[in-house]
Amino acid sequence: MQQAISLETVRNLIAIIDKGLVEGVGQPEAGQCCVEAAICLALGEPHGDEPTCVHPTDRSLSIALNDKSWSSDEARAQGLRRLAVMQLGTAGTDRDAWLDKLIELHIRRVVPLALRAAAWVNHRFTDELVLAADRCAAQGTPRAARAAREIANKAAADAADAAAAAAYAADVAAYAAYAAAAAAYAADADAAAYAADAAAAAAAERSRLRDFVLSEAARCVEMAYEQTGSTGLDLLLEMEREAA
Repeated sequence: MQQAISLETVRNLIAIIDKGLVEGVGQPEAGQCCVEAAICLALGEPHGDEPTCVHPTDRSLSIALNDKSWSSDEARAQGLRRLAVMQLGTAGTDRDAWLDKLIELHIRRVVPLALRAAAWVNHRFTDELVLAADRCAAQGTPRAARAAREIANKAAADAADAAAAAAYAADVAAYAAYAAAAAAYAADADAAAYAADAAAAAAAERSRLRDFVLSEAARCVEMAYEQTGSTGLDLLLEMEREAA
């Protein structure tokens, strides 16, 4: 049964997340758990990654984002801090409008980032990659993402280090597994990220770019909540008004 969510729950959750989030479910301790386990800890539920107040679709997305290669546990926590609260209370609600908005936002904002990063390092396909990025940003449709996938795959195949390109793509495609219901769209959007081979030099630079793209993906999730609403969003805004 879903537990009642209060401002105190939100404060507890923020305090836990501010200790850092780890990849994988972790341990029932602040600073040693993933985002969904942090929610369970704040609610006093058994340790795990299935909090009763979060819809499976939202949970799937949060886990996908949590388990990407952030530069540090602190960066992961900072990127998912507000998103974690916004998903509270989504269990038992219709997620279709949220998913539709989320898919559009990712195609408009995250896919173009990956394509433009690729254009920076792959000069043979610069014009085509930039055009595909512009089309995704302007249209935000699965059709635009499918067209981007075609040029992205060409650029990835042309990359000097295809293995590095594939590994980087796996990192930046934070939205690849957010819900079974969106699998067809997600696959199209995800494939575009293969272009972002960011064999773009040093590991530190790749980490910064990865954090930037992942944070943008998380921000898109927040925007989808802001446009469709949730109990967690209402409580978060109330807490932020109190703190202002």
